[in-house]
Amino acid sequence: MKTIALLTALLSSLTFAQAADPATHLYKGEIAGVSCAACSKKIKKSLEQLPGVTSIKLIPGEASGVAKIEIASTSAEITKASAIKALGKSAEEYTIITLDEAKQK
Repeated sequence: MKTIALLTALLSSLTFAQAADPATHLYKGEIAGVSCAACSKKIKKSLEQLPGVTSIKLIPGEASGVAKIEIASTSAEITKASAIKALGKSAEEYTIITLDEAKQK
């Protein structure tokens, strides 16, 4: 009976370890050229190609046409350069001003 209880506890801990979420990295920055909902949609669709992206938020900034951007990803490899590359030809219309990993609290 003790063996069954021990095996059950061991299996439960293994299942829990596998179910843990991978680390999430949050990147924040600013992007210029965002003037409408269609722009936001186009940017989000392009940046979803980055590795491990789980969400993208574009928040209107204080300056006209400049939005704050937040990207959540399981990848620690996202950079301003990789985001510009993900925009492809759209990089001619939009300028990623800044994009850095936010400090986790």
